[in-house]
Amino acid sequence: MLVFILLVIIIVAFLVLKSNKKVWMHHGHHTRNQTILINDHTYYIEEVVFKSYQSALTNYYKIVSDVAEYGEILESDYDLYDWTYNYIRFEDTTICIKHYRSYNTIQLSKSQYPISIEQMKLDNPKLGLKEDYLNS
Repeated sequence: MLVFILLVIIIVAFLVLKSNKKVWMHHGHHTRNQTILINDHTYYIEEVVFKSYQSALTNYYKIVSDVAEYGEILESDYDLYDWTYNYIRFEDTTICIKHYRSYNTIQLSKSQYPISIEQMKLDNPKLGLKEDYLNS
């Protein structure tokens, strides 16, 4: 009986600690939460996937809006032609949100420290989808 109670306590503690991790995107099915180092810059990567293109596109705008509410925006850059990416620089971090249309996936890349949008764009080709990163 004591072993059973101990097992239940360990499982509950694990679930509580796992649920306390802050996520930036509250829409879609999470497929990746990872920290990576590129060109001496540390990035936190989050990816979510959707069942359809329309769902991904609708939620892309919601995610950009949610992230924009994080704080005062110091600088931003976005793709005016087809809205597949959005860079936002805050006082303490820089965030890129990308919509990968062919995969119905949205990726959020957050720098550990504030960096310029131009520097993040230079690192961006190496911030690919999980499949691309694991196969490189």
